[in-house]
Amino acid sequence: MLVFLPMKIARAFGERDLLIINLGIPALKAAYKADREKKPIIKSVVQAIFGGYIMYQGFKLAPRIENEPAWRAWQAKLLVNFGASLAESAGDEFVYRMDIGPVWLIADKNRVRFKPALNATIAPLIHLAEGSKFSWENSFKYGTLAFKRPIRADGTINSAGALAYSNANTFITNENGNHAGHELVHTFQYRRAMIDWPNVSYFLPSKKTNR
Repeated sequence: MLVFLPMKIARAFGERDLLIINLGIPALKAAYKADREKKPIIKSVVQAIFGGYIMYQGFKLAPRIENEPAWRAWQAKLLVNFGASLAESAGDEFVYRMDIGPVWLIADKNRVRFKPALNATIAPLIHLAEGSKFSWENSFKYGTLAFKRPIRADGTINSAGALAYSNANTFITNENGNHAGHELVHTFQYRRAMIDWPNVSYFLPSKKTNR
């Protein structure tokens, strides 16, 4: 996994990049899908762009919520999930999908159901095996499974030199919860990756915060 310098991390989260990833790619996917299935292209693209814009607002909000009340983190999570659901439903019946810990909440006009999420089930087990402890406080605050690890002598929390890191839709911080907002963004990228086409993960920062 690549390690980016602070300048590169800032550039990766620039306005232009966020707009391209959150609006442009869903719009292209919607246009391709609508054309292939002989559905109204403009309507599908408009819905995807609108969903992408809502998702974009959630991504902009997430890095700033570390010192904000819990409802702000949930606001960001709901924006990202609602926007992503709009974008991926473009041209089809609307289906709301939101990751909640190790399961997906899936709701349409007929029913609400829960579906296991394989990656988000395995990741917490790995964190616990590595010595991380589950954080009820941060999990409830951020609406995302959160773990803590003690700080090492060099100020990092693992042998890779990370100050915080994430895996799937979970994240790990030090015992003070530092950099939680940054890592929350990466868990949102996991949600967005469900609609990415092509996958754009290699354009994004590595999923750890380094010194």
